[in-house]
Amino acid sequence: MWCAYSPDPKLIEKTVASLIFLKHMLLAILFSSQYSLASDKLNIATDNWPPYEFYLNNDPNQPVTGFSTEIIQTIFRQLKVAHKKIAIYPWARAELLILKGKIDALYSVSSSEQRKQCCYFPDEPLINSPWIFFIRRQDQDRLFFRSFDDLTGYLVGAVRSYSYTPEFWQYLKTKGNYQLVGSDEQNFIKLLANRVDFVISEYGNGKSLIRKLQAQNKVIPLEDTPIKVTGLYIIFHKKRVSHNLVVQFSDQLKHFKQTAAYQSLYNKYFTN
Repeated sequence: MWCAYSPDPKLIEKTVASLIFLKHMLLAILFSSQYSLASDKLNIATDNWPPYEFYLNNDPNQPVTGFSTEIIQTIFRQLKVAHKKIAIYPWARAELLILKGKIDALYSVSSSEQRKQCCYFPDEPLINSPWIFFIRRQDQDRLFFRSFDDLTGYLVGAVRSYSYTPEFWQYLKTKGNYQLVGSDEQNFIKLLANRVDFVISEYGNGKSLIRKLQAQNKVIPLEDTPIKVTGLYIIFHKKRVSHNLVVQFSDQLKHFKQTAAYQSLYNKYFTN
């Protein structure tokens, strides 16, 4: 005689509970793998580059702050992604660390083909920034920039390992009228000491350094003719961080940039 099977309600309840638990475990594993392939906390580096990243109160014992730093920390907080204490290195060393896969992320970075080979760039930049020349105020009637030919016969200060543009680097290496230093601040000090005639710098960083050096009346920007306007990004090493996190970061950043909180941060660092 055939009879209908009636499952035990307690067995069903236990099975459902087990499936729910398994689902939550899988989601937790998936999310943790989304942000770091190397460790539980992202290992992030940058350089000392105000107003984007610098030590609070210029004290190496204090946390890293700045426009880019505050944005990145906000986005990671919203994504519930943890990171270690942000480390500051000289730029050439910081870039080498990310290129060799020794760290998970680096900021604030402009795009280059070498960096794209081993790092993910979010679609959304932290900010778009112009790169311009600065000169001494006393030279404003004789120095100007419309093309690279205007630099011929003068000494240009640049920072080693910066991407700038391929055309700019080609010009400098062809003419040989340049000196390299390890930081933008060194360049401005040399400009004030009449050791170079032009300094190339990102606009926000250059203005910040002029204030720091109390040179507002001595150095002026050539704002109308940038050599490039490019995004500044946080980049992630492809072998250490999943592309999924990069997409999430980019989407969250795009949304955040439409908020009053982003505008407030911008005003904090860029409005005199």
